[in-house]
Amino acid sequence: MTVFDEWYIQLYNIVFTALPVILLGVFDWDVHPLLDGREYSQYLPMLYYVGQNRMYFNVQQFFFSALKGMVHSAIIFFITFLSYQESGVLSAEEGYNTNLWTSSVCTFTALIVTVNLNLVMRMKYMTKLHAIGFIVFSFSAYFTFMWLSNYTALAWT
Repeated sequence: MTVFDEWYIQLYNIVFTALPVILLGVFDWDVHPLLDGREYSQYLPMLYYVGQNRMYFNVQQFFFSALKGMVHSAIIFFITFLSYQESGVLSAEEGYNTNLWTSSVCTFTALIVTVNLNLVMRMKYMTKLHAIGFIVFSFSAYFTFMWLSNYTALAWT
């Protein structure tokens, strides 16, 4: 038995986080041609200098990214854990308990929010297409899928 339903796992890479990553890669600019194009136009060849000298892809950056991944997983764990602690679900005196589905939905929601907020923080310029991709498509698709698969008669899982 897995923590997440197989439909959540499948749609995570295909729908919930794919479009924001694609939009970030296609529409995010290092230098905006209208806002700072004149100022930096003479330095455009220097933009490639960091890639050629492996300033972003090296061992130090790898371990820094691994550390950020651990911090993000700790944040997701504590969001889930503290949300249940405040409600009294985890306390034995109250007599409540939780099940795997409830905790997995809470954890997966925190995961979707964390991944998309991380992408938003990495952007240099936020455009309307980014906002549509992140807010309208990614979050709306996730919450619509969660509602359809869990709370309606259309649930197939």
